[in-house]
Amino acid sequence: MKTTHTLIPGEYLSRQLSDQDALELVAEAGQLWVTMEGDANDYVLTPGDRQCFQGPGLLLIETLGQENANLQLAIEPRFAAKLLSNTCQV
Repeated sequence: MKTTHTLIPGEYLSRQLSDQDALELVAEAGQLWVTMEGDANDYVLTPGDRQCFQGPGLLLIETLGQENANLQLAIEPRFAAKLLSNTCQV
């Protein structure tokens, strides 16, 4: 399932991923700061960047800077994750 979101400065979006979920995040406009429970890394995404995450855990996405940020999320069961994108290996 793909969804598109617009976040205003200072706004955040969270998603709880089950152990069966895989998620692909694509930044379309603005800058995003992303962190995932259990992942030691944080990610800064700019337009055109994509990042993949797999559950279980809480995913937190927040805008950076003073611009709106547009993003697209695709959440699928892990067995379907390879269909999300050729560049996404979850």
